[in-house]
Formats: sequence, structure tokens, C-alpha cells
Amino acid sequence: MLFIKKTTLLLVGCLLLSGSADAKDLKQSSPAKAGFESDRLDRIDHMIQGCIDRGEVPGAIAILVKDGKIGYHNAFGWADIASKKPLETDSLVRIASMSKLVTTVAALQLYEKSQFNMHTELGSILPDFKKPTIFEAWDEEKQMFVTQPAKKKIQMNQLFTHTSGIIYPIFSSNGRAGYLGAKIIDAFPGEDITLEENIKRLASVPLAHEPGEKFTYGMNMDVLGRVIEVLDGRPFAQYMREELFKPLRMKDTGFAVPKNKWNRVASVYTTKNGKLEPFDEPVFDERAPNNKPEWWKRNPDKIALGGAGIISTTYDYARFLQMLVNNGELDG
Repeated sequence: MLFIKKTTLLLVGCLLLSGSADAKDLKQSSPAKAGFESDRLDRIDHMIQGCIDRGEVPGAIAILVKDGKIGYHNAFGWADIASKKPLETDSLVRIASMSKLVTTVAALQLYEKSQFNMHTELGSILPDFKKPTIFEAWDEEKQMFVTQPAKKKIQMNQLFTHTSGIIYPIFSSNGRAGYLGAKIIDAFPGEDITLEENIKRLASVPLAHEPGEKFTYGMNMDVLGRVIEVLDGRPFAQYMREELFKPLRMKDTGFAVPKNKWNRVASVYTTKNGKLEPFDEPVFDERAPNNKPEWWKRNPDKIALGGAGIISTTYDYARFLQMLVNNGELDG
């Protein structure tokens, strides 16, 4: 069971998938036919509604799938609080770090085609990572990093496991001024930078530790997006459309939203002073180049972020997860 409650993105999604690899397309069904008991499902309603009533989240969508049958799919609360716009089961939501799993599958497609192996050095694909440095300290007086050369090279397997040492600038504490000052986009991009340039900026700042030394949650899947661009030749967003979203019939999934679907996009909220407030503001730090209002209206072929940039629906994401449950196959 995957249950997501992002404290910074206070929009809850609940997904449960189970069943055999024989399950094919997802079909709407009654709870009984899908193998669920209605009175037990009522507990989900009460739990989610309670979170909304207490002001913990603005809204939530939950879907339960068993053996390819959708036995439960409900929406609660608001897609936008100010306008009292209700959340719907087909509302478009920013799936944040759930994007990472989709990007990982995309990168593994190229692995299956032998375009890299798990011990391939990242620098052989993206030269800006050939000579990584390790963070030692932040010199406040000189406003610069104190670093030392890394003893090891970043390998591809370390991107998949978040052991590369690559950081998330927005979550940094040591050297935070330097990481934020590099103007690296880690979420909600505008059109003033390409993915290539963004990843070059990321490569210019020091790693948190030696590659392979330990786990550090970072922009590894954003780097994988650029790896896909370089190895495949297509813009990352185009690759995802043509190789994942279209084949899996994830018709409402992408890194941007077409104009005829703008009215379906749910607002994102965070908690400020104990109250839900819109997230489309510089929440963590005024110097953080994130949270561009309505960034999902732009053309994503210039920059798409594999770590946090996908917009989807619960149904589309359930299709993606069903493919994984089926050992990599859905509808043939």
C-alpha cells in the first residue's frame, strides 16, 4: 500500500494495488466484485474526511485496485479552497516525488537497451560530473564553498539509490546559501532555463559526501532525465510522452497541462502558522528559484524535472503501478 502525505504539498493520494500478473486493463467494478467490503471502505471515507475537517489537508483522492478491478475511487474536499472548487476523481494533481518512480522506469528502459550499465561513470555521459567535489564547509566571509576533490566517481547505480551525494538545494542546511545561490531549479520550473543548463548548475556545486558512501535524498532522478536526453536524443518530456505515457494510455499525465484541461488542476497548499496556505510562493526561502505560479502552462520540452515535475491523476498513476504489478506489461 502506498499512502502519501506530503507536509509541503498537502494533497493526499491513497493508492492500493494488488493482484496477479494476469490482471490487464483497469476496469471500474463494484466493491464486492473487486473483493472489498463496503463497510470497511467507509472507514477510508471517515479517515480522509477527518483530515480535511481538521485542516490537515485541503482534499484527497483515493483509489483501490485489486486484480485489475477498481473497487473504490473517491474524491474529498477542495481542489481550490478560496473558490470552493471541489476535488474530483479526475482532478489533475502534482504528484511531487512520485515522479521519481516513473523517471526511474524510463531510465531502466535505456539500461535494458545496454546504453549504460550500473557501473557506468556518470561523467562519461554528462562531462560536467567528471570531477565532482565534496562539501567541507561554507566560508561565510568569502561567501563560497570550501571543498575537496572527490576520491571516487559517481556511478549510474548511485543515481537510482540516492547514494551519489547529489543534494536537494532546497533541503540543504550546511552551505545552504551557496546551494540556493546556484539558482538550481528543483521543482515548478519557468521557461528561462533548459534542463541541460539546470543540471550543469547542479554539477557545479559540491556533493554532500563521497559517491556511494551513504544515502542522501537528492536530485538524482532529475539527473537521470538529462541522461535520457543525452543518450536518446529527444527532449526528456518528449521521451516520457512517447515511451511511457502514450503506451500506458496515461492520457492525463505529463510535465505540463494543455489549455483545455487547465480547469482540472488542483491547487497545492502548505501549512503556515497552523493554517493551509497556497504553496505557489517562495515557501522555504525567498532566494529559492522555485514555485513559479502556473508553471504547468508552459512547454515542457525545454525543461522537465524527473524528480518532482509530473502532473497526473489517480487513475493514470494506478495504470502505471498496475504495469509494475504485472511485471512490466499492461494491455500488451
